[in-house]
Amino acid sequence: MTLTRITGNVPLKRINTRWKKYYNQPKINPNLDPKHLSQILKNIGTDQKAQDTVFAQLINGDSYAYDLSAIFTRSTLNLAELGYNSQKRHVPQVNLVMLVSAKQHLPVMIRVVPGSVWDVSTIKTALAGLGLSNVTLILDRGMFSEENIQDIVGSQSGVVVAARRNSKFLKR
Repeated sequence: MTLTRITGNVPLKRINTRWKKYYNQPKINPNLDPKHLSQILKNIGTDQKAQDTVFAQLINGDSYAYDLSAIFTRSTLNLAELGYNSQKRHVPQVNLVMLVSAKQHLPVMIRVVPGSVWDVSTIKTALAGLGLSNVTLILDRGMFSEENIQDIVGSQSGVVVAARRNSKFLKR
């Protein structure tokens, strides 16, 4: 499937046709039935342990950018819930959390959380599973809270975060 997708955006139902056009020296005959491919993609997408193993190999550096994005949906996804977002839209959403290595520019963690979860409350849980310490986290203003700053500094890490000038935390 990867070989066919590299050469262009091919829907699952056309992967078998594309595969047949390639010169197949070793005579590899994979099962390219669209239903089978959909099941494989579903299994990959739901195997959190396997994803964590891949991402753990990418953790190499001392600076990471952390961000959360809201994805609006009208689907019946279990995680889609009404939640807060920067566009102030009150529609079902799913939140995508990502931690990216500033050195390699590659994601080292991707999580999907329910849409009702506030941005600032995701960071502690997400980072606890990675066991990161002695790193610098780069956060946007939506992640600024006194609790987050204390948790990050408490784990022997540094933080770069945008904050309002009139923040009570900064005045201390």
